[in-house]
Amino acid sequence: MILNGQIALSVLEAWKADQEHPHRDRDKREYPSEQRLADLLDIAFRASLLNEEGTPIRGSITMLSPEELKKQEIPYRRSSELVIRLSEPRTLDVEVVGKLALATESGTSSLLVHWFDGICKVWGIIYYGKHLSPLSCISVGFINFIHSAPDALTIEITGIGSLKISRAHIVIGRIDKGEFKASVPTPIAPHAMGKFLYGLFDIGVNGDLFASEEDGFRGRLLFQCLEYLLDRIDKQCRGATIIFIPKSASGSLSRLAKFPWKCDGGLEFVDLMKERIKYSKSIGVGVISGRAKLDMILRQRLDNLAQLATLDGAVILTPDFGIVGFGVKLQAPVYSGEVREGPDGFKANGEIIDFSRLGTRHNSALAFIASIPGSVGFIASEDGPIRGLVMVPNGVVNCWPDCRVSMFC
Repeated sequence: MILNGQIALSVLEAWKADQEHPHRDRDKREYPSEQRLADLLDIAFRASLLNEEGTPIRGSITMLSPEELKKQEIPYRRSSELVIRLSEPRTLDVEVVGKLALATESGTSSLLVHWFDGICKVWGIIYYGKHLSPLSCISVGFINFIHSAPDALTIEITGIGSLKISRAHIVIGRIDKGEFKASVPTPIAPHAMGKFLYGLFDIGVNGDLFASEEDGFRGRLLFQCLEYLLDRIDKQCRGATIIFIPKSASGSLSRLAKFPWKCDGGLEFVDLMKERIKYSKSIGVGVISGRAKLDMILRQRLDNLAQLATLDGAVILTPDFGIVGFGVKLQAPVYSGEVREGPDGFKANGEIIDFSRLGTRHNSALAFIASIPGSVGFIASEDGPIRGLVMVPNGVVNCWPDCRVSMFC
């Protein structure tokens, strides 16, 4: 076993805390044994370090027995079984995961494993509907074709040494580079990074409420666009840096960065968002189809933006998603102040973060953001989290260690 056995206990504690939380209304499920969970996590972790014919291993594994499928899933969450059953269950090991995991896809299918006579075996592949992400098409369901993700412990291989632990589509936590971190509320929330984003996007708020109906429509749409963009960057599994700067900061950019690909213009987000907000306010014939079409166009534009982020260097954006430049080489003076974990809605600022242990991408972004008050940045690792950075008025940089999908998404 190469994965620290203590991680299984941490995962189990996070699973229990989520299930027993009084406000989350989770269905009660039997907890797996610590040893079985440790064995399964270790196999998945070792598989994540391999590749199959040059292709990195990706895929997911769900702990669910045939009896649980019949008694817990089909009566309440699925209109039919929708499972490929193996005629002879295969003993689960790293080689089997390497072969079969590639037959699964994130969010739509998973290997089914259970212990038969004390031996963990793969007995099938289960299929289910994809969870709707921000800006997804309006959901239309058919009573005979409802197949929800299994409400059972699922381990997804998301990168080299990276695993995501979930139930249904609820993320319990992640293992990155051998360390487990339980999910927290999404940082893009009013009591976390949200209050800084409101200022950046010029969205009026009074306490916990939007200042006007117009602010509400704009705020919700801009946050949806940002969440979708981060989700796309996460799925690309490549390093990326995206930084939003206030409009007032344009004059100071030349001394803080080099722009090999400086831009004039963009992807016309302003006009598209205005039209989308107009449909949000409307009712009547054609509104639903029009809104779905506009969401599709927004997703395409955000996909284009995420693609620019795959190039070496940062993407610099205005608050309305206008592109100032891409492939930008950040060269701001080194920041020597504090970096603290930002508030997450459960607690205020956390511990000091040692940013020096991170690479050049992270530290150059930190220095740039610290030089421009009001800027907000997101830095993605190739096989790890997306960190969010904000320079706050007291001279400290707030960092949210993981801005990916959380327990509430």
